[in-house]
Amino acid sequence: MASVLDQLVRRRLLLIALIFVLNTLLYGQADGATIFKSKCSRCHGTDGTGTEVGAAMGVPDLHAAEVQKASDAKLTEVIKNGKGEQMPPFNDKLTDDQIKQLVSYVREFRVGLGTSASHSKYGIIKKIPIPGKGTWDYLTVDDAARRLYVSHGTQVEVLDVDSGKIVGKIENTPGVHGIATAPELGRGFVSNGQSSTVTIFDLQTLKAIGEVATGKKPDAIIYDAASSRVFAFNGDSDNSTVIDAAGGKVAGTIDLGGGPEYAAADGNGYIYDNLEDQSLVLKINSRTLKVERRWPTSPCSSPSSMAMDKSNRRLFVGCRNKVMAVMNADTGQVITTLQIGDHVDATAFDRETALIFNSNGEGTVTLIHEDTPDKYSVVETVNTVPGARTMALDPKTHRLFLSAAEGEQFEVLVVGK
Repeated sequence: MASVLDQLVRRRLLLIALIFVLNTLLYGQADGATIFKSKCSRCHGTDGTGTEVGAAMGVPDLHAAEVQKASDAKLTEVIKNGKGEQMPPFNDKLTDDQIKQLVSYVREFRVGLGTSASHSKYGIIKKIPIPGKGTWDYLTVDDAARRLYVSHGTQVEVLDVDSGKIVGKIENTPGVHGIATAPELGRGFVSNGQSSTVTIFDLQTLKAIGEVATGKKPDAIIYDAASSRVFAFNGDSDNSTVIDAAGGKVAGTIDLGGGPEYAAADGNGYIYDNLEDQSLVLKINSRTLKVERRWPTSPCSSPSSMAMDKSNRRLFVGCRNKVMAVMNADTGQVITTLQIGDHVDATAFDRETALIFNSNGEGTVTLIHEDTPDKYSVVETVNTVPGARTMALDPKTHRLFLSAAEGEQFEVLVVGK
């Protein structure tokens, strides 16, 4: 009897080993498309839009924003562990490498969101005239309040994002460069390059409620919600003045070791900043105010703009040698570079469409699509106006706002579909 049981056990083990070998032969070297067709197409369909079987189970369209907004880590978790009755777990059916390939393939369905070159066709749809002449720099969209802040000489013009009407102004901001908002605190912050100060204003009334001395010539300015601090990057003193947003007092000064340009916050307590003269990106701890990493941007030189895909931990760095670098925000690795226009000064990322915009002083905007976190493609180049180098994105309408001047007329260009 024992001999018969032993034979049955051995046969069962042999069968399991054979299945494992066959699975390895079939899928071990397979690409994501092959794995998807074999394991996923019954419910998701070969094109990711779903089948009748999948619809009955409530599986989502893989082109949908809810899927594509999820991080790679989240998609990996769902594939491994399943999702209720909608999807079985595959942790015992696919290797980690196969799951990684599958996630990369699912990311390719992003192109089906209407962001391919044949579907994009952005262009100037409106020009909003602003009274007065003068210089300009950054623009900022407050999405929740539906306001657009436009730097303009010695004041900030405040527009209704949807109508384009001027609804107010913030005066006495000499040499204004940037505007940052802290909606949960009801406060805004303006960097004044000529007076080396930051003006604090009330978001409702637009009235100044305080002023803070900074380093020399504060330029870019951002708000970090994780630390509730404002970071003003001082172009002529190679440092950053950090302000407690609620108290309106200086919390510290960070020596950067080079000339700062634009910055981005990841929402988890880290700030990333370009050093244009050093061709570096700095990783700064917003709580300890320490520079933790200094990463070279080569072959991207003179980095001047930045945006971030927070979900996938990717930095998009616009550089003056007419390339945009994609950098891993955790390791500093430059994953790839893509050609853009000349004299880039602003970069924006639209999370919903996975489009990256680079506004270039030559009078163009370069659109790039994030096909996957490691794969990118240039979609189109949109003609604007020479000198229109700074830009803000409205994530609700997916429109861009750029400051420009034609002849004697200062204006804001609205770029969209």
